[in-house]
Amino acid sequence: MLIYLIGKCYFKYDYHKIMKIKTKLLLGFLSIVIIIVISGILGIIETNRLYIISKDVGIKNVPLFDAVMEIKLTVTTAHLWFEEIIVGTEEKEVIEKVWKLLDDSLWYVDAIISGGKNTKGTFYPVNDNVIEAKLLSIKNNLIRFREIAQLRFQNNFGQQELQDQLLDDKFDNIFDIFITEADEVEGMLHTKIILDTKTIQTTANRSNITLIIATLFGVIIAIIAAFYISYNITLQVGGEPIEIAKITEQVASGNLDIDFKPATGIYAAIQIMVKKLQAINYENKQQNWLKIGQTQL
Repeated sequence: MLIYLIGKCYFKYDYHKIMKIKTKLLLGFLSIVIIIVISGILGIIETNRLYIISKDVGIKNVPLFDAVMEIKLTVTTAHLWFEEIIVGTEEKEVIEKVWKLLDDSLWYVDAIISGGKNTKGTFYPVNDNVIEAKLLSIKNNLIRFREIAQLRFQNNFGQQELQDQLLDDKFDNIFDIFITEADEVEGMLHTKIILDTKTIQTTANRSNITLIIATLFGVIIAIIAAFYISYNITLQVGGEPIEIAKITEQVASGNLDIDFKPATGIYAAIQIMVKKLQAINYENKQQNWLKIGQTQL
């Protein structure tokens, strides 16, 4: 009889409401999973952005800096060899190496401006208008430097008779201008690397802030969802499950003298069940009293 009444009151409470608990639990877990997925996606996006900027600094800018150093080295070497050829400490056939060094210098200038690849690595375009303008000036000076070197070589070993001192002054003057401009480009690239490094730091800080906000937002949403689900389940159950278990144990042991507090859901259904059992018990006591009284009469 007790089991029947418990089952009747339980299912009378509404099977669909019980299903709602499962739905809410499922939605709660799904919302937490979605938040975790979104946080993960944001982390991946920010990591990729940081990687791209780091790649620009490490893979693109550093080789350009090396290319400027290579330009300075090749032109300086060419200048020294040329002077040794002119004074006679080097064979005049070495002039081909000088022209080759100057050609290499021009190639590196073009590689910094437009990109290029050789045995020493891959060079990406600098993509900076100020640096490009300075490099074009360097290129023009290198071309002029080679023209004057050719004139000096022909004047020294050929049939032409030109003003040696004037050519020497122009040669040295253009070389000095070249070194100055190369140093300026080197400084510009160094500044660019520093600025890009700061951009990396800014991006990293922004990524950290984004992930922290996403995490905090996820925690808040998870807490709200957990509280909402817990509240709704408690509302539908009507109380703590342990309290309901104690009451059912008392009823099962035959103790119907129970004080109830206002409740809803399953707890309220159990209260109705106990009240019906109390009424049945009272009615049985009345009938037993009448039977006993009739027997005694």
